[in-house]
Amino acid sequence: GRHGFGYAMREALYHVTTPYVIVVQHDCNFNRGVDVVTVVDAMRANDAWLNYVGMPTSRTVKHASYAASKYRIKVEPRVVEGYEVDGRPMGLVPLIQWYDSTHIASTDYYCNFVFSAEVKRVSSGGFIEDMLGQQQLKAIQTEGLVAHEPYGTFILDTGGEVIVSHLDGHDARNSDRFLHVDKGKVEKVKLMEK
Repeated sequence: GRHGFGYAMREALYHVTTPYVIVVQHDCNFNRGVDVVTVVDAMRANDAWLNYVGMPTSRTVKHASYAASKYRIKVEPRVVEGYEVDGRPMGLVPLIQWYDSTHIASTDYYCNFVFSAEVKRVSSGGFIEDMLGQQQLKAIQTEGLVAHEPYGTFILDTGGEVIVSHLDGHDARNSDRFLHVDKGKVEKVKLMEK
């Protein structure tokens, strides 16, 4: 049967031997490089409050504005002292709800918080964001940003630049992103227009 992305992640974690994981959805791609080593170093040095760093997508790159306009929740970017990404101090914007999109997270956080034995945060057949994301948002709406602390979820602040995009194979505008490989020969693929 289908157990969904959430339970697939839980199963995958049994095979992880590193203290941090990078989760990349099968239909997402990086638009450019990002200094993952610095992000992980910053997470390791700030593990008391920093559990998850999401890569900005078109949906999350303006998360502070989104949170303010849709939920009237004001989130302020936080600078991680002593760390630079893209030649400027590493900034993080608190996420008010979990997103399954590309992120780096503590393996321990995944095993002991996301997949806690005491609190059900992920349902069979679903995505992590379906249940945990809604629990997080509700807690923050009810208790304020103090409720964000146990989640420790942030988006990397790139000054408005999207790092990860959704790859939609049905959209002809994405055709320049695809390469067809057949017996070692690589060709550009032009997708059919709808």
